Amino acid sequence: MIAFIGIAILVWIIYRLTRDASQPHNYYFQRLNHVLREVGPARPLQFIDMDRLSDNAAVIKRHYPYPKQLRFVVKSLPCVPLLKWLLTTFQNDKLMIFDWHFLAKLLPQFPGVDFLFGKPMPVQALRQAVQQIQDNSPDALAQVQWLVDSHQRLLQYLAVAEEHSVRLRISIEIDVGMHRGGINNLASFRQVLSTIQQYSAYLQLSGLMGYDAHVAKVPHLWPVSAEAAMDKAHQKMLSQYRQYVHVLQVEFASLFHAALCFNSGGSPTYSLHKGNQVVNDVSLGSCLLQPTDFDLPHLVAHQPAWFIATPVLKKMSGLHIPFVEQLSNFIARYLPRWQHTYFIYGGYWRAQPCSPQGLYFNQLYGRSSNQEILTGSARTALEVDDYIFLRPSQSEAVMLEFPEVYIVRDSKVVEQWPILK
Repeated sequence: MIAFIGIAILVWIIYRLTRDASQPHNYYFQRLNHVLREVGPARPLQFIDMDRLSDNAAVIKRHYPYPKQLRFVVKSLPCVPLLKWLLTTFQNDKLMIFDWHFLAKLLPQFPGVDFLFGKPMPVQALRQAVQQIQDNSPDALAQVQWLVDSHQRLLQYLAVAEEHSVRLRISIEIDVGMHRGGINNLASFRQVLSTIQQYSAYLQLSGLMGYDAHVAKVPHLWPVSAEAAMDKAHQKMLSQYRQYVHVLQVEFASLFHAALCFNSGGSPTYSLHKGNQVVNDVSLGSCLLQPTDFDLPHLVAHQPAWFIATPVLKKMSGLHIPFVEQLSNFIARYLPRWQHTYFIYGGYWRAQPCSPQGLYFNQLYGRSSNQEILTGSARTALEVDDYIFLRPSQSEAVMLEFPEVYIVRDSKVVEQWPILK
């Protein structure tokens, strides 16, 4: 029996290694390859397919029928024209920001838009940001919600407010199961609220923020479905959130009002929040572009709308690894994925090749951010100067690696939008 299992495993390994699943560019990428060969910058670029982005926006509107409650995450969409397009499309005026040095650049671009910090800032960052805002547009300070995760940080922020004679809008980070910091007990919550109440000349409560990314990753065992497990975890999260809101409403009634922001959600969980009576402000960003980290069952209606494209610089037969050339060439005869070697312009992004189908990074040769090596079979039909296409795993870091994003409609490049720097 053990021998049979061993043989079966060996057969499976040989099948996987020798199977050729390669395909040339499909019609969609073939058109893009042709366009980029004609009018592209002849270097690595990123692009957004606005037709697919519009479809994803429509999906969000279907799954979350309260578009005015949505808050778009700047770190996942770091492009001013893109953010403006989204605010117009959703008739919205809310952004979530994670980098204080972007704030001075964004405030003049988005008058009247509410900015909520998605993480607490070091006190020195707050001091510099407040000074910048006072120097450029003092009234814009009212657009910003500063996040505090502890009483100690609140006291630091209070000192800055007194130093600059300003009133800061304060959002309190609460732990609703994510366990990534924030207030995690009602006693600490009461202490923070009491200080805000006591120093109302310098501090104004703007709301709460309880991030719920853990809900999308809840483990489950048969016969419980992933959807049922997520719903149970979501209800538990809401129950915890509700406790904090109850304390605020009952014990600190002078701080409570209808315009308070009760934020939660994220790309994997936004659709769970429709209809609840607690959260009134839901963040999302990545699911609009759909990088690979968000290929989740409950986001199956979202299409990939953002890609990296880069030219093929060199094409070689076989695979030639230094010091083991004969061995690597011998193996290449029998492994379709090593039939051809392609060196591309740039590389080492947080991304995986998606077209042509059947391209692979070669760990034996090593990774490179200068001329990345990819291997594949002849069926990829790639030639020098053709473009290959990759899907990034996340947008919040990868988008910042490029100076601009190319905007594509109907497989044609129509604009270039600068990336926020």
